[in-house]
Parts: sequence; structure tokens; C-alpha cells
Amino acid sequence: MRKWILACVVAGFVGAAIFYSPYLGIDGQTRYVCPVCPHISGMNGGPVLRYMRFTLISGTLNAALFSMAGAAALTLFKRLRKMISQREAKSP
Repeated sequence: MRKWILACVVAGFVGAAIFYSPYLGIDGQTRYVCPVCPHISGMNGGPVLRYMRFTLISGTLNAALFSMAGAAALTLFKRLRKMISQREAKSP
């Protein structure tokens, strides 16, 4: 379970990094990689500083969202698998 949650957290930060990639000159922005990332354009600082700031803040929120969804999906999968195995054990 820990590896699954860690993978979801990493995916959350990677999604935020991809979402704010236009600040670095790479246009990989898509809404699906970071559903909690807002479009922000009026902050002070250079592009790299804004990229790091936005990625850390929104990446944390995105990682929390992804890890909660991942934990819920994994728990649901484990419960379904347990129910199926119990049903098969009861059948003659």
C-alpha cells in the first residue's frame, strides 16, 4: 500500500510540474494532469521561481488528491478481491 500511495504522490507532483511547464518554455500543459492547479499569471519573480513555487504548492494539493483517490481505489480493489475469494470458497 505504501508503494501505491507513494506512486500517487509522485504522480501528483509530476502532474503539477507538467501543468506549469510553460514557465520553462515547454508547452505540455493539459488540464487532466493537475485538476487542482489554477491558471496563475500575475506573480512576482522570474519564470523558474514561479514554476518552482506553483509546482510545490499545487503539487502538494494535487498529490493529496491523487493519494486519496489511489488509496480509495486500492481499498475498493482489495475488498472486492476478498469478497470474490470468499464467495468462491463457499461454493462447492
